[in-house]
Amino acid sequence: MGAMFANPVYRLTLPRRGPRDLSMTPPDAWPGNPDRGAAIVDNVFILAGTRVRAAGSPFDETAPDP
Repeated sequence: MGAMFANPVYRLTLPRRGPRDLSMTPPDAWPGNPDRGAAIVDNVFILAGTRVRAAGSPFDETAPDP
């Protein structure tokens, strides 16, 4: 596959330039909430309206061996 991209003819198949500006700006798909994000970083989660503090960070888990 790398040989195909290294071929000088490949560059000729690419468009010369991209658009200068987008014709529209898409809305945020998930705007988020900075207060809830900060709580998650502090291991505090709101589940079914109940505030739960996790004993450890779910982000510190090690990957399982394959």
